[in-house]
Amino acid sequence: MKNREIDNFIEILAPYMPLSPEHIEMFAGQLQVRQLKKNSPLPNFRNDYLFVSSGLLKKEDCDNGDILLFLKPGDIELFANERETFHYISLEESTVVLFPVRLITDLLQHRALVAGYQQLVHRWCALRCSRQELLLLKASEKKAELYRRLGKYINSISNKDLARYLDMDSSYFSSL
Repeated sequence: MKNREIDNFIEILAPYMPLSPEHIEMFAGQLQVRQLKKNSPLPNFRNDYLFVSSGLLKKEDCDNGDILLFLKPGDIELFANERETFHYISLEESTVVLFPVRLITDLLQHRALVAGYQQLVHRWCALRCSRQELLLLKASEKKAELYRRLGKYINSISNKDLARYLDMDSSYFSSL
């Protein structure tokens, strides 16, 4: 199981950062695979990057309960740090791969990988901006577009979480 998850992660990275066998060996030795049960928090995540191999996670603001992000298979969360007050919760059984920031720093010593890393950051930014794009739409359009984007994963998310993600009252969200 562990090797399949790591292979999946490396396959997702390949278009952005074509890794040599030496890079892959360096990567594989530092990756951690975590299995999460439904509604489980992801422990010990500070200053690591996160790749979702399977399942679905939500990123929740600890201060106000806002849902900041839904992470599906293939999504990568790059910039976790200790100043942010959030946690990740699995919304269904999930498998994630954690990799330390220092690993990316080491890889970026190889000039050939820098451009690919920049593309990966661009993908991450697009994921982060997707919520802001939704918030600019009319209420009914927000809900329809969110359902389109989440596809089959929509059934794993409570209406309360969907409403919080769209910055709506849950009763109003349900009435749309």
